Amino acid sequence: MSLQEPFLQAIIEHPDDDAPRLVFADWLEEQGQTERAEFIRVQCELARFSEDDPRRQNLEIRERELLTEYARQWAESLRSWGVPGEFTRGFVESITLRPQSFLDNADGIFGAAPIRCVEFQTAMFQLPALILIHPSSAALMPAVASCPHIRRLIRVSFWLNGIGDDGIRALAMSHFLTQLRSLDLRNNELSDLGVEALALSPNFSGLTVLNLASNKIGSVGVRALAGSRHLT
Repeated sequence: MSLQEPFLQAIIEHPDDDAPRLVFADWLEEQGQTERAEFIRVQCELARFSEDDPRRQNLEIRERELLTEYARQWAESLRSWGVPGEFTRGFVESITLRPQSFLDNADGIFGAAPIRCVEFQTAMFQLPALILIHPSSAALMPAVASCPHIRRLIRVSFWLNGIGDDGIRALAMSHFLTQLRSLDLRNNELSDLGVEALALSPNFSGLTVLNLASNKIGSVGVRALAGSRHLT
């Protein structure tokens, strides 16, 4: 176990709490990693201010300077698995990757950063022809839904994954997918059957964003959504 691992584990276990992040920043400063420590403090402070707060200006300038210099280095541990997203309160909290990579590397991914948002991506553009390849992720969905690490996720995108009705049923029955606030299911070949499973599942009761565009949903599915006691 590395010296920083206990600090990181505390951050992962308490993602909404700034205290473990700031404790880690103090430790980093003691180890001579002053820029990393400063960045964590800057982003934590920014998160407390409203968008129009004049105190943000100098902090945002310093944030940009540190990101320009160090962002790639600080996100390096995630790059072998996917594309890291933006930093939030000092740490990468989102990643874009293929479903199979997620399944193969979930322990490493969720042990390296306080990941809370995942974009599953199967579409690829092949240059120079720009040919869209769109393999389906449907067969992998039971395994994704059974992964204990997904209990940490608050936002998930399956855009253009072709998970189909069986895929959404797997998510609906998951024992772990209970913290979601945002779910993107665009272009997934969903029909009324899949939407009915979604509407009946308590897994989605915390959603504030649900995107079902470009699917095959008819009036039956619309009524199921409108009548759901879990989706409000």
